[in-house]
This record gives sequence, C-alpha cells and structure tokens, in this order.
Amino acid sequence: MLQSLLHIAGAWGAFGIIAAILFGFSVLFTLYYSDTRDREPFAMIVTVLALAICLSTVALFPVDIFLVSTILDPATGLRREWATNEAIANMQSVVRVVYYVAYGLVASFCFFWIPLSYFYFEEIEEDQPVRYRLMAAFKYTFFFVLVACILLITGLFMKPNQHENRDLEWLREVLADLGGTGALAFVAGVLVLVGMGILVCYAAPGLSLLPIHLLGGLKSSAVKVNDINAELAANRERQNAIMNRYPPGNGRQITDRDRHAIRDLSREEMILENRSRIAQRVRDSWMNKCHFVVRPFEVVLGIAAVTLTLLLLTSIGITSIDNLTEEVCGAPCGYILTRPHFPNPLNLLFLKLSPFFPVDYILMLMIILYMFSATTRGIISIGIRFLWVNMYKFRRAATQPQGLLAGTMLLMLSLAGLCYSLTMSVAPDYSMFGSQKYVCVYRGQGSF
Repeated sequence: MLQSLLHIAGAWGAFGIIAAILFGFSVLFTLYYSDTRDREPFAMIVTVLALAICLSTVALFPVDIFLVSTILDPATGLRREWATNEAIANMQSVVRVVYYVAYGLVASFCFFWIPLSYFYFEEIEEDQPVRYRLMAAFKYTFFFVLVACILLITGLFMKPNQHENRDLEWLREVLADLGGTGALAFVAGVLVLVGMGILVCYAAPGLSLLPIHLLGGLKSSAVKVNDINAELAANRERQNAIMNRYPPGNGRQITDRDRHAIRDLSREEMILENRSRIAQRVRDSWMNKCHFVVRPFEVVLGIAAVTLTLLLLTSIGITSIDNLTEEVCGAPCGYILTRPHFPNPLNLLFLKLSPFFPVDYILMLMIILYMFSATTRGIISIGIRFLWVNMYKFRRAATQPQGLLAGTMLLMLSLAGLCYSLTMSVAPDYSMFGSQKYVCVYRGQGSF
C-alpha cells in the first residue's frame, strides 16, 4: 500500500513540476512576443494563465495513463493487492475531477476571459475610467457567454442513441443530470473540433516550416535591419503621399478613409521603429557575434525536427489507415481501433517507455512543445487571418495586445485538438492501456 501511495504521489508531483515549468514557459513566451512599447497588464496576465492552463491540460493525460498502469502488476498481469474496487474508484474520481476543472478553465478562458481582455483593450481611450471600459467589454463579451450557454444547454439535452421515449421520465433523467458532466463534455468536444481545424490550418504548415527555419538558419542581423528600414521608409512615403493631398491653407477636410489610413500607418510606423531598434540591438550584441557557435546546434535541432515530423505524420497516417480498414464496427463506433494491423512507430515507442515513468512523460512533453512551436511558426508565417483578411501579425517583441490574445485563442484551441490527436491518432494503444499487460494463466491442460 505504501508503495502504491508513493507511485501516485510521485506521478502528481511530476505533474506539478511540469505544470510549473509550463507556466514559466508561458511567461517567457508572452514576454518574447508582446510589444515592448504597448503592453497591457490585463492582456498579458490572461495570456500567461490561458497558455499555462491549456498546456498543463494536455500534459495531464500521461499521468492518467501511469495511474491506470499502476493497478496491474506487469510481471503477472493481475491486480496489485492494494488495487481494490474502492481504491480504483477513488483514484478515478480524483482524476475525473481534475479533468473537469482543467477543461472547465479552458472553456472559461475561451468564452469569457480572452474576449473580455480583448474588448477591454479595444475600448482604451485617454482619460476614460476603468469602469466604462469594463462595462463596454462586458457588453461585447456577453455574445461569447451566450454561445457557451447555448452549447451547454445543447450538451445537456443531447443524448446519443436516445431518440425515442421523449416523455416525462426522459425529462426527469435530464434534470437529474444537471451536474453538467455531459454538457461540459459536449463543450469540450466542440472546442476539440474547432481545434482540429486550426491544427490543419496552422500546425500542418508549421510542421514543415519549423524544420526548414532551423536548418536554413536565421536571417543575418544586418540584412534584417536593412529590410526593416526599407519597410519604414515605404511606410513614411505612404503617409507623406496621403498628407500631400491636404496641403495647409487649402481648407480641404481629410476624409474618414484617409484618417483611418494615417492612423494605421502611424501605428505600423511605431511597430517598425521598435523592431528596428531591437534588430540593431541584436546586431550589435555579443550573442550575434558568437552565432557561429550556436549554428551547429540549430542544424541538429532541425534534423531532430524533421525526424519528429516524419514520425508524427507516419503514426497519424498508419492509425488513420487502420481505422478506415477496421472491420469489427467501423463508422458506427467512431472508427475505434480494436486491433492494429500495421506497426505505429510512436505508439510502439511509448509502449516500450511506459514502464519507465517519467521517461514517457518527458517524450510526451517534447511532442507537445514541438506541436506548440510548429503552430506558432504557422501563425507567424501565415498571420492571424479571417478568411483573406490579415488581422494581426505575430512577431517577436512587436505583437499588439489584440494580436497576442487572438493568437492565444488559436493556440489554446489547437492544443485542445492536440489532446484528441495524441490519444486517438499518435499513440492510441498507449493512451488506452499504458503499460498494462494481461497474462493468460493455464490452470490445467487445455483450459485457463
């Protein structure tokens, strides 16, 4: 019993350490990409907490797998002595509560805190009280809260495979389920579905762009400074061209369109000036002069990134083919894989490492951070868009607070989609069973 408690405490202790590391990573990520001259404390706090909570949620399921694996003795395939029905039920209830809290926090940030901080910054004006900014932000955030309520009500009343007997007994069962577990699961499913679309749009190109970026190396600082200065000169020329239409003394009023253009160009000029100062500082730094020392490590990381990308694509492709060729149940069961026909490399690797916790945890954390970095690279390259409209740019030390919050929303949803991909496509057997093994014990000749 003492050994089991040590295993459980060690698993949750490892999760706590990983959560603290991910929180520090979220702080550094936010400071790295936020605009140094236009930082909104509320937006930065929301960004840090949202990223840390979502990354920790994805990193939770290896702990769940380890706890399930400790129930059975790998040598015999039988339950351990301490693994009574009551002990297993208590363990399951603790893990279930942690999952509900984690996904509830993710949903609250997606539907409330991120929209609130976004509109709070949008309403910024000189000498405007905080109370009015909050009231305006709450007014616009109400739409997202309304969408969340509609999803919760839909999840509460949606009962799969129960399309008949909609009588008072059915309504009584629905009202008895007001604990919200089914509704929260439905909201989480919607977030995962949207996250899968973001993975396709941003993580998929990022998986190829990130290795190319590492292998190709960074653009030289001198060239980067020249490019930024050229953009700055073009920006000022456009501003001068607009202002020349309205010479002093002409009496001609500037149009709303040109006024908005001047405002956008002025904001872009400030960002470019900030980027130019940072690029000049990097160009003159001692780290840039020692870049030739770091370059071999970038090449090694690039090769590792190519290898990991190929492994991820291979594992997802093999699992997808297995799901489509599954003959037991197929589409009615959601393409659940009962018996794989082709070897999945990452799944086999996780199964081999699962008895040596936390080695499998470290590998899973590396994959999570790699997918997060690939999605970030996709957002940097493509930009934050709505259809063909480029809304914000995601740049180092030059991302506006609105762009930072919008990028955080995309990253959170992509991590929600990653939860499903990791458990159902990348390593399905590891996610279901961990290191559990069932041994057939022969009690007599020809019988079990």
